Amino acid sequence: SDDVIKFFLRQLPGGVPTDEDQLRPVGNAWLNYLAMCAGIGAPGTLPEILRGYFGDKNAPERFREDDVVEAGFVTIGPGVGPTKIGPLSYQQWFADEKGYQRPVELATVRLKNMVEVLTKWDDYVSNPLAIALRGATYLFDEDGKE
Repeated sequence: SDDVIKFFLRQLPGGVPTDEDQLRPVGNAWLNYLAMCAGIGAPGTLPEILRGYFGDKNAPERFREDDVVEAGFVTIGPGVGPTKIGPLSYQQWFADEKGYQRPVELATVRLKNMVEVLTKWDDYVSNPLAIALRGATYLFDEDGKE
């Protein structure tokens, strides 16, 4: 029912569309997007997600030793060393390793990007019907440069 769609859309960025005629199309767009994120109908998604968590000895590092990533209540760094999730803190077992993409390094980049987009949803998503079509977000300055 439309009430169920409205309930779920209230939980998501952008919320319930003001135009009633857009309710089901926006609900369908979100369903497609969430299916895509889960790897349904998107070959290669799940292996890439797993690579982000387990690391890749053949890929370059994503963080410098002095990088600090803050994404919501998660702070990682400098480097891939100390991690703080809310009140919990711990040291990554691979913190001193260098020369490859360490476990959770790519996942952390994705987390940072996700928090950026979700906190600025209305700036990035002008048409919620197209969310399942978005492969990337590019930001340009006044001169048209990235």
